[in-house]
Amino acid sequence: IAVNMQSKQVPIGYASRRALVVRSVAAPSSPSTTQTVAVKKTALKEWNVAIDALSRGDLTIVMRKGGIKEPVFKPSGRAFFLFPTSFHSDTQLLKPALGGRYTEALALEPKKMSHIPLTTYVQITGAWVTEDAAVLDALDDLHIWTPEFVEARLKWRGAQPLTLLELRAWRLALPLQLATREEYFGCFSNLELSGAAEVPSTVAAVPAVSDADFAQRQAVLRQRLTKVKVSELQL
Repeated sequence: IAVNMQSKQVPIGYASRRALVVRSVAAPSSPSTTQTVAVKKTALKEWNVAIDALSRGDLTIVMRKGGIKEPVFKPSGRAFFLFPTSFHSDTQLLKPALGGRYTEALALEPKKMSHIPLTTYVQITGAWVTEDAAVLDALDDLHIWTPEFVEARLKWRGAQPLTLLELRAWRLALPLQLATREEYFGCFSNLELSGAAEVPSTVAAVPAVSDADFAQRQAVLRQRLTKVKVSELQL
């Protein structure tokens, strides 16, 4: 799916006014309410530990750069499944207090599985790019990674800015079992799943956090980003 994206300087509050809502999800939502969510047959690759954290409600942001085969990082849309990877499966990349919380997620090896579980569907509710190292301290308590990991991600492929995505996550009531295909693996970010019969047009899912909790986290993130040089990414 081709996406025309541009970045520009805008007031931080702008993204909160453009927060997306899945049309089939009734409001208000809470982590105990199973909802029917209309889904798109695309996926973004993400470290399985981050997926687990998003689905638990421990995390609402991810920091990304493009894969080796990509000149820049571009999500394929505003909503997608998260496809688990094990590229960074090292407990030393997690804050010390969190290592034991994600033991099962760390153990996942998708390439060795006949079917890969898709457990989480997300919407982008805010997107920014930055080259400002101040983002490390500004957002430290809003994510699960060690300073060393975040600093390394900021410096890796230094010509690319760091992309910060704010994600609203839904945990699938029953994970989809995606048959493993060789084309799913490689140094690229997005997957097209239109040919995967295992992926339906709607799923039953539970929001990782309530509407009120998510709105509060949005406000905190936007306040923190006023201290960082960022540009909003137009999707």
